[in-house]
Amino acid sequence: MKPCQLRSAGGVLITLVGKTPYTVVLHRRNPDEWRLPKGKLRAGETPQQAAVREVAEETGIGTKAHELLGTAEYEYREPQTDQMVYKQVTFYLMPLPEQQSIQIETRTFAEGLWLPVPEAIELLTFPAERRIVQQAVARSARQSG
Repeated sequence: MKPCQLRSAGGVLITLVGKTPYTVVLHRRNPDEWRLPKGKLRAGETPQQAAVREVAEETGIGTKAHELLGTAEYEYREPQTDQMVYKQVTFYLMPLPEQQSIQIETRTFAEGLWLPVPEAIELLTFPAERRIVQQAVARSARQSG
């Protein structure tokens, strides 16, 4: 059986506290995972539009998608249908001048945290998302430096 195709988009929120870059990670209840804010594209929506909408819905933080960071691609088995899903997530850099309060989407998430990037990378469940955060920090450092 051919895997189902799913497209999502999300963002890496980055801000500096002193010289330390911080990012937002979300703790999902079911399945139990730490992840970046992201979600499915709606009909007629570009990945950039979806990323801005999903970040706002999941974190309560409204911002712009400044720069394409790249994509994460992976497969997983959907527990309810037992069908394989091929997922492609497009991520954007979303720099902020300062930390904003996180208002998580409580139906899905247990908590959302601003963390120093090394701690966030250690906590993230998915290796592809760890790589995306590293790319975001490198890009934002070049832009501010």
